[in-house]
Amino acid sequence: MAMINRPPIKMIGYTDNEGGYPRTFIVGRDCSAILEVEEPGEYALIPWVEVWQGEKLLARFNQHKLDEIHY
Repeated sequence: MAMINRPPIKMIGYTDNEGGYPRTFIVGRDCSAILEVEEPGEYALIPWVEVWQGEKLLARFNQHKLDEIHY
């Protein structure tokens, strides 16, 4: 399977399940990096997003929760 080269993520938006409020992370304002990672699931790889500030992990959730993503 061929790897897809994507530019770095600049911004993500999602809805918080607890309060139902939209939330955004913007690189350079709210965090230092937003990374796409994959973990093995029962039948396929599951896509996740990790939001980092330096060496501290601020948020981690699967990509099905994303409302928007900007590269």
